[in-house]
Amino acid sequence: MPGKLLGVRITMFILGGIGLLFSGVCALVLWAGSEAGGGQTDLLADFPPEVFLVILLITGVYGVLSVGLAALMGKRSQAVWWLVVIFQGCAAVWCLWGVLAGNGGSSVPLIFAVALFGSLLPRSCREYYRGYA
Repeated sequence: MPGKLLGVRITMFILGGIGLLFSGVCALVLWAGSEAGGGQTDLLADFPPEVFLVILLITGVYGVLSVGLAALMGKRSQAVWWLVVIFQGCAAVWCLWGVLAGNGGSSVPLIFAVALFGSLLPRSCREYYRGYA
């Protein structure tokens, strides 16, 4: 596997793990709120539970897809390459949408998504998944 692809794969494992960690934290916050008997806890004082549920779903889906695709990257299949390219492209568009909507927190994930997307496009990476490398 070319070095750029190996870097993309490792980064996807790390970012997917971070997404799953955030999802777990949001699940704990929601669980703590439900254990409080429907009353407000310190964690939920500033935000409604729906915010944590949305974050849980977004980061959970991202984490599962990122880790799953990174695991599949070891298979030399053009379908896997296309899935990873589409996934990173969608992640970049999603983060760009967040930045344009005024969410400055989306700028760092946008940088990662664009860098990973760009690292998938060199000829050596495409040829690896075609079976020529």
